[in-house]
Amino acid sequence: MPRTLLIGIVMIAVVGLSPQASPAVPQPDARLKGAYRKPAENGWTLAHLQGTPAEIGFQHGYLLASEIADTLAVVQLESRQDNAREWPFFRDAANRMMWPKIEQEYRDELQAIADGARAKSAKLDLWDVAALNAFLEWGYYVKALDKQQGKKDGALPGVAEHCSAFVAKGGYTTDGKAVIAHNNWSHYLDGTR
Repeated sequence: MPRTLLIGIVMIAVVGLSPQASPAVPQPDARLKGAYRKPAENGWTLAHLQGTPAEIGFQHGYLLASEIADTLAVVQLESRQDNAREWPFFRDAANRMMWPKIEQEYRDELQAIADGARAKSAKLDLWDVAALNAFLEWGYYVKALDKQQGKKDGALPGVAEHCSAFVAKGGYTTDGKAVIAHNNWSHYLDGTR
């Protein structure tokens, strides 16, 4: 083999293997350090989150983005049916009424949930996450607002409470082990989520 051909092959190999020529390998987001999600088991999905409120929020949004987006779609539908309001009403109320009363660490977490979910291509923002976070309370707010404004045909009458639960252990149970029960007075659509 001629020497120039051998030098040419070596040069192509060196250039082809150099870091500048290889495609950039995406580095994992530092906010995901220590976080993980296990596959669902018996209907439960474990997501391990750790760090600052903003890191925990980002991990939450990133690891559970599809579930958050799915729940958002359900809550948007139910809010329209139960409260006779479109989703922008709740986003605006979350911004105008709730946000000024939310402490900074929770603001950081809520913003980061939205950021994490968007990093996984979920179509939502901070006001969706803030309004979604309070979805069980919106019926009370709408009923009070309708009453204040003299409206009779607003939100549907709702159940006074959404859930109840109890925990018993020790002498209160047959074997001394803990017994925990919870019932949820919500719609099937959001209750399954």
